[in-house]
Amino acid sequence: MRTGWPLRMKLNDVIWDAEYEQKVMENLRYCKNLNGNNFKVILWYEDINESVIKDFVKRNQDILLDINIEITKSHKTDAWFIINSSGEKNSWRYRYDGSILDGIVEYIKVIKHIKERDNL
Repeated sequence: MRTGWPLRMKLNDVIWDAEYEQKVMENLRYCKNLNGNNFKVILWYEDINESVIKDFVKRNQDILLDINIEITKSHKTDAWFIINSSGEKNSWRYRYDGSILDGIVEYIKVIKHIKERDNL
């Protein structure tokens, strides 16, 4: 049984602008609705103060409660699809090099294709 298609991205690239952050979070909610309860997002970070992360969680608590999210310092967490906006070198099944929002759009395209192909 499929356990979902985990998505990993760098938190630093999400929180730089409040409007951009909100767009990313809304798109993640859409991904959760597309994938169901097995959807998981891994947000890894570097050089971010703990208080900044707490503020992020507080600002987005409604969406974060709706999706399965992991916030970690390690970018080595296994993921099926990574959005590589920072030159990250890792293993993955699918990878998108570019902005977070564009990467989420590509993630959605891949998921829709797989669901259509496999009649899910």
